[in-house]
Amino acid sequence: MKHLVNTSRTIAVVFMALSAASTGVAANKKSQEESKPNILFIFADDQMWNSLGSIEGCPVKTPNLDRLREQGVSFTHAYNQGSYAAAVCVASRMMLNTGSQLWRAASFSPNVNRRDRNSPKYTLPYTIERRTPEALWSEYMKEAGYETYFTGKWHVHGFKNPPFDHVKHVRAGMPSQSKARYTRTFTPGEPDTIWSPYDESFGGYWKGGKHWSEVLGDDSVAFLNQARESDNPFFMYLAFNAPHDPRQAPKEFVDMYPAEDIEVPENFLPEYPYNEYAGSGRTLRDEMLAPFPRTEYSVQVNRQEYYALISHMDVQIGRILDALEATGKADNTYIFFTADHGLAVGDHGFIGKQNMYDSSMRVPFLMAGPGVKPDSTVNAPIYLQDVMATSLDIAGLKKPKQVDFNSLLPLATGQTTQSVYGDIYGAYFGSQRMIRTDRYKMIIYPVANKVRLYDMINDPMEMNDLAEGEERPVELLNALFARFKKLQKEMDDPIDVTEAFNNFLNNVPPPPLEEPQVRAKAETPAYRSIPAPKGAAIDVETASAASGFSKLPVPAASGRTVTANQKTNNDPVASLTDGRLAEGMGPVFPNGVQNGAYKMDLGSVQSVAAITSWSYKQGSRGRQKITLYGSDSVTDPGWDLSRFTELCTIDTAGSASADYTAASLRADAGKSLGKFRWIIWAASPVTGKGGGENTAFQELAVEIIN
Repeated sequence: MKHLVNTSRTIAVVFMALSAASTGVAANKKSQEESKPNILFIFADDQMWNSLGSIEGCPVKTPNLDRLREQGVSFTHAYNQGSYAAAVCVASRMMLNTGSQLWRAASFSPNVNRRDRNSPKYTLPYTIERRTPEALWSEYMKEAGYETYFTGKWHVHGFKNPPFDHVKHVRAGMPSQSKARYTRTFTPGEPDTIWSPYDESFGGYWKGGKHWSEVLGDDSVAFLNQARESDNPFFMYLAFNAPHDPRQAPKEFVDMYPAEDIEVPENFLPEYPYNEYAGSGRTLRDEMLAPFPRTEYSVQVNRQEYYALISHMDVQIGRILDALEATGKADNTYIFFTADHGLAVGDHGFIGKQNMYDSSMRVPFLMAGPGVKPDSTVNAPIYLQDVMATSLDIAGLKKPKQVDFNSLLPLATGQTTQSVYGDIYGAYFGSQRMIRTDRYKMIIYPVANKVRLYDMINDPMEMNDLAEGEERPVELLNALFARFKKLQKEMDDPIDVTEAFNNFLNNVPPPPLEEPQVRAKAETPAYRSIPAPKGAAIDVETASAASGFSKLPVPAASGRTVTANQKTNNDPVASLTDGRLAEGMGPVFPNGVQNGAYKMDLGSVQSVAAITSWSYKQGSRGRQKITLYGSDSVTDPGWDLSRFTELCTIDTAGSASADYTAASLRADAGKSLGKFRWIIWAASPVTGKGGGENTAFQELAVEIIN
């Protein structure tokens, strides 16, 4: 990393609020370092812009964020630029930590050109050339003389360890989501017996014994107590996982928001008409958190748990603010609060954040500190990632070439009311594009040949699509598109959407798509009962822990074993693949996924002694029917079951409910089940209440005879 040089420019309005002693130490380098303002950055995950109690009409109780709001400025129009990943937080955090705009930040990600099961099925293709960033945010701050501290969610692909002086509790992209959460029926008047946000047995935020938000609060308070005795300026990066799902909070917070009292958003839809074209359809993980078609009650319950988790996080933020006050350094500290992106939670028929509507693109942004006018408001548009450039400005650093975003000090301190951004840009893969001017928002779905247009002043809920009006405003659309093309060039956007835009103006209809998987009520699949082959036996066992199996060799089978675990990416077999069989594996289930099937390559034709499948912490939903197939083809036989031998169906319905359920097909001693190169296993639920439809919770061991 090249050396970073302090600038000699003084931000007069900033340092007016510092102690008088700091004005006479310009010649002393150590004193200069000591006088630098501290920076406390608090980051939420999935928090929509209008979820602060200080906003008129907002039902969410956030007294501590409201206190921070009174101490400083609220930027009312802060945006994320979108994403090159289905997990939008990945792109947002890469932009935040490199300071680079969306597609330049994408070039720093090792996964940018890869697609996972949540990536849009329908998207215009592109390839991003990989690069290496000069440095990350914390490294710049270290160069400026700051002691750096991190706790919470990192999730910056390609950078496994946060490069901070002090690191505590690095969390995953999201707390582990239990499978039960996807099968909730959301029936008014009926108790939800499948999943509870305050049942600690589901893990998630409760994993480790203490709620993750509370742990982050503990970590932050501990460091601030330590910083009280230090003369070093500090930079704290505190990244909550809240209010990301699974939205779990103590019961007292959930009870603050009775579901029946929660207002359903005015722009609620049973299903968004272009969700599949936009890459935000029925099979996207985030969108599986409510049934299709959406019901008002499912939105109310989702919002109940969302609000509860925000209020619980707010309590931890209060602890952090109190600890900062106790250090005696609050007057010389800049505090920032924002989120990586918003969340729909029912707006326009969406539950997630993979869309261009304000609830998902726009975030709260609060800033307090020296020179910032208390209880003030800035309506000029900004990007949330401007916080990084602002901190470098506060630290006295010349903005590095890599940093595209801009300091907010001129806006926060009243030096200007004008944003440096003429228009706001948005993108999601090759499936969505957006431009937001001071009045209009235009969204483009290039796969659908579809354009949407909203007057954001007169229609802030984005309900009246002007592009579909009786008199289409062609002149306005063309003018906006010209501005968008200019913005695309500035962003190094790899997708040209001109053809799709022209198709829309020429009334070219959207192309037909495959029928999406429907999240509908499950039906029990019909099964042929296939007994074990001659000379083999089927056995089923349950256990409360992985080590608790007494009869079956789980998870380590004797002899030479090949294992595959899709949940933890433990995949020693390079060609393990997964997919859906076209037929024969049952209907679509409540989480929108048809019965899954996984295929394992044994590397060559092998004599197999046993095949054991087990499920992890699925409770009663570990009771499944597992069907096993084998093929001796030396080349990949694909998913054509006519080229596989159906070995057996194992029904675990008679077994007791347990955290772990194992089912095994084992040959008698000295015998084999046959010689196979390929193994397919598929699981379906015993009842219509879901269970085996998501075999990502399945593991498989194949015992090979030496």
